[in-house]
Amino acid sequence: MFDDTNLTFHGFLRAADGTFTVLVAPSADTGTNSGTIAFSANADATVAGIMQVASPGAAHSFLRTSNGTYTVFDPTITGVLYSWAFSINDNGAVVGSYTDGKTSHGYLRTADGTFVILDAPNAAAPGGTGAERINAAGAVIGFYADPQNVTHGFVYQ
Repeated sequence: MFDDTNLTFHGFLRAADGTFTVLVAPSADTGTNSGTIAFSANADATVAGIMQVASPGAAHSFLRTSNGTYTVFDPTITGVLYSWAFSINDNGAVVGSYTDGKTSHGYLRTADGTFVILDAPNAAAPGGTGAERINAAGAVIGFYADPQNVTHGFVYQ
């Protein structure tokens, strides 16, 4: 990620030959401290990240394929305010987190677009659950906050 002269965030993808592609998700805000942030790329050069929009000041998950096509999405759950795509594996599965305004939840988006909500059994508000990374075998790692607001790690397989 880098900031431009307006302090707008831009993701980028660096090819093996050293060329850079600047990522600007559709409808991403171009104001200060907003824009497009890339978090992960797979072997097919599909990028997972977030785009921020000015109104209503939300963030949404996105995928950008190697041909430049963007898919902006949120988990298909009522009440999603913000979502973040943090990791994509070579099978096209994505993990991330979203908030409903009360707590955070993890999600897994399979390659076909199906969502699985990943809430750790002992997770509690306000911290909730966050899904951070997914490996080639589909194992997900993340964290959750318990009722005493102590943070723990988890693995979902």
